[in-house]
Amino acid sequence: MSRHPRGTIIGLVVSVGMLFGCGQESTVARPLTPVTVHMVERASAPNGTRYSASLSPLTQVDLAFKVGGYVTDIHRVSGTDGWMRLIQPGDRVQKGAVLAQLRVSDYQVKLNQAKSNETDAKANFTQAKLDFDRAQNLFDTHSLTKADYDAARARYESAQAKLQGAIESRKEADISVQDSTLKAPMDGVILKRNIEVGVLVAAGTVAFGMADTSVVKVTFGVPDITMPHLTLGHTLRMTTEAIPGVEFHGQITKIDPSADPSSRVFQVEVKIVNADNTLKPGMIAAVDLPRDPDSPSPMTVPLSAIVRPSGADKGYAVYVVESQHDQAVVHLRPVVLGPVLGNTVIVLDGVKPGEAVVVKGAALVVDGEQVHVLQGVS
Repeated sequence: MSRHPRGTIIGLVVSVGMLFGCGQESTVARPLTPVTVHMVERASAPNGTRYSASLSPLTQVDLAFKVGGYVTDIHRVSGTDGWMRLIQPGDRVQKGAVLAQLRVSDYQVKLNQAKSNETDAKANFTQAKLDFDRAQNLFDTHSLTKADYDAARARYESAQAKLQGAIESRKEADISVQDSTLKAPMDGVILKRNIEVGVLVAAGTVAFGMADTSVVKVTFGVPDITMPHLTLGHTLRMTTEAIPGVEFHGQITKIDPSADPSSRVFQVEVKIVNADNTLKPGMIAAVDLPRDPDSPSPMTVPLSAIVRPSGADKGYAVYVVESQHDQAVVHLRPVVLGPVLGNTVIVLDGVKPGEAVVVKGAALVVDGEQVHVLQGVS
């Protein structure tokens, strides 16, 4: 029987002890994530609240061809270099202007054929009517049999029906000739042009986008607490950074009866006269809504508190710190945002005054995680 040296046994015992010691060290709890919080507070807005809004034309249409064919011409205007060029987005046109022309010969041939058929139908009808009138006189004097009278009457009615069909075909062909010309339905500005000279278009192809910008509408969203203070016809003030120092005024013309399901805000529409076309579609505007002294100011949080929920393509949220069993735990809460005020943003819905939201460390925590709130912050 072999015998182990005492040194080998001692080394084995030491190794086992080291393994148990390592195992105990691995069970040490992970330190809590430190976060900095900020208390939700109301905005100091003694004069009112400013809402971000977008401008769009009051009337906007897509102009499409009713018939198909080859584009032979597009409306031209004088360019900045003095040369004539095709109209493009931004150009203004008057009502009735010919914006595009299809090859009219394709439809003129059909119209000529329809006119020829109508002429033949008229001649046949005239002859059939003469024959029927003669047959009527003879039948009344008992000089024509009933069978011959009925035959003359049938030829007359058939000729009458064919004439009516020929007239309708001619009218339809004439409309097709007219539809080969695309005209502006109103005074306005071209927003887009989708065609070029020489291309083949099908019936229904949208050739131009056009808008009447003499009146624009400003659309913005408000929370439910603001709704009682808005009425149709109320005048609001609007400004835009694109035109600094200029104020615009318009009346409320529309208030949605229900809130948007995703944003939970009500859309309000203000109409502004834009006779000199200073305001352009797509501009971002700011609408000042006077605050009712009896209504509370909106809540604000630092911009650094706003996060995008994991896996969400839209929408925003904040991490709210709550006390659970004497422990600080963060919870992800969706919020509806309003306009930005410096380094803060108005929160229309989702938080309450006095709640603590994470402003530093929000990217390091997850919903339901226990955190360590740093001292000395508000």
